This record gives sequence, structure tokens and C-alpha cells, in this order.
Amino acid sequence: HPEVQGRLFEIVDELIDLYKDCPAWKGIHLYLNREMGGPIICCGWGDWSRFYWKKDGDPLNWGYEDYTVGLFEQETGLKPRQEDGSPIDPKDPERFEKRCAWLLANARQEWIDWRCAKFADIHKKIRDRLVAARPDLRLFVSCSEPDMMGGKKTVPGNRIEESLGNPAAMRDVLKSLGFDPELL
Repeated sequence: HPEVQGRLFEIVDELIDLYKDCPAWKGIHLYLNREMGGPIICCGWGDWSRFYWKKDGDPLNWGYEDYTVGLFEQETGLKPRQEDGSPIDPKDPERFEKRCAWLLANARQEWIDWRCAKFADIHKKIRDRLVAARPDLRLFVSCSEPDMMGGKKTVPGNRIEESLGNPAAMRDVLKSLGFDPELL
């Protein structure tokens, strides 16, 4: 959402202005965690009731608000439908859940790839701002899963202990968070 991106870039620019002349500062760290609903740096401001995500630990269950799905439809031509094939009413209070269900059942890979590309664009813009301010500054992105932090042992759709030794499975975990390292 442009408002979220605008606020994120304001924070990034403020950090750069404050610390670019400090040699100890090496850049910005984005922390991805499926329990938080996306990059933590984006959370904690404004009225989040407009942005939908289910707090069930699966990051593929967030991001179905009007703006994001509208942009996905515009850019891909794929339009979520109701079970009977009719359009989802834009005023339906259950439209978020219906979009989520349709996209994950009918366009899962397209949805995941599109989200990853959108996040990659944001990551590149942050990286470019950092490097423009000081060439040695970096954007660091890390992922922390509940299993890595001693939390629950099963993550919906993925078992982290099976993923750690399997690069393709770990990439799927990262992509579920909107992060595809191959796009950077």
C-alpha cells in the first residue's frame, strides 16, 4: 500500500539522515517473522484495521486488503471469485477471507511470486537509498521462525526442521514471508 511504503521510506530516510555519518552504523536490518505479519519495521503505526491478516501464524493469510488485491488483479489479470464463480462483492465484510481462499486455491504460485516481487522492489529501493547515502551501507534481511526461537514446533504449511537442510524448502519458507532471495 502506498501509505505503508511512504511511511517505511520516511523511517528509512530518517535513519539514514541520523546515522549516515556514524562509521559504526552499517545499515538497516529488516526482520521477517510469520508471527508479526510481514516485516517488523512496517508494523506499529497508524490504523491497522484497514489492513487484513489472520493471526494464525501463516503469512500467506495476510495481505488481502482492497488495495493490494486490486493491484494484483490489475497487474496479473487474475480476479478472485466466490465459490460459485461470481465476483466478490467489494463491500462484503468477508471479502478478505474469500480472496485469500480463492487466491491460495486457484492462483497460489502467481500470488506468492507477485508478493515476492513487490517486496523485492521495496527492498531494492531501501538498498538504493542506503548506498546513495554511503556506499558501504547495507540492507540486512533475516528470518526468524518460531521453531528457531524455541516456540511451537509445527509451522503451518512448513516444518522448519525439515527445511533447514533443504535449500528449496527453505526458499519456500522465505517466499511465504514475501522474500525471494533470487529476486535481489
